[in-house]
Amino acid sequence: QTYNCRDISRTLLSLQRLRVGTGIYNLDLEKSGVQRLGARFLEIVDTQSKGRTRGKCDPKTLTTVLRSGVLMFPRSDVAKSILDAASVLIRDDAIPVDVSDHEDVIFVDYGVNVQFLEQCNDYELSWILWTFAISRRFDKHVFIALTDQILENVSDDSFTASSASRVMWSTSVLLSLDE
Repeated sequence: QTYNCRDISRTLLSLQRLRVGTGIYNLDLEKSGVQRLGARFLEIVDTQSKGRTRGKCDPKTLTTVLRSGVLMFPRSDVAKSILDAASVLIRDDAIPVDVSDHEDVIFVDYGVNVQFLEQCNDYELSWILWTFAISRRFDKHVFIALTDQILENVSDDSFTASSASRVMWSTSVLLSLDE
C-alpha cells in the first residue's frame, strides 16, 4: 500500500527505469501495476482536493508521476487515472505556500494557499503539458490553465529554450487534437 504521492512518484520512476511498459517482464502485470498506482494517486489527489489532507502532492512530484506513467504507456488507458489526477490538481487545487523567514529554515504556512499551477516552474509546466500531448488527451480547461500559467512564467525571462521547445511541440499536438 502506498501512502502518499511521493511514494507513488518514487515507485513509478523506479518502474520506468526498470523498463516496465516494454513487456520484458509480463505486459499484463506491468499494466495492472501501473494502473493500480494511478488509481491510488487519483484517490489521494481527490482526497487532497476535498480539503481532507494538505500538501500531499507538489509540482515536482506531479511532474515525476506524469512523466513516468506516460513514458511507460504513452498512448494507452493505463495512465488515465494519473492524467485524471493531474487534471484535478490543475483545475481547482490550492496548495500551502512555503514562507521563509531564514535562508536555512523553511516554514510552511497552511493558512496561505495559492493555485497549484502558480507554484510550478517552467520545467514542470512544460513537462505537464508534454504528458497530455504524448497521451493525445486534450482537455480544454486544463489546456487553458496550463498555457495561461506558461504565458505568465514566460514574462519573467526565466523560461529555458528546452522548456519553450516542449511547450511549442505540445501546444501544436494538442491544438491539432481539438479540431
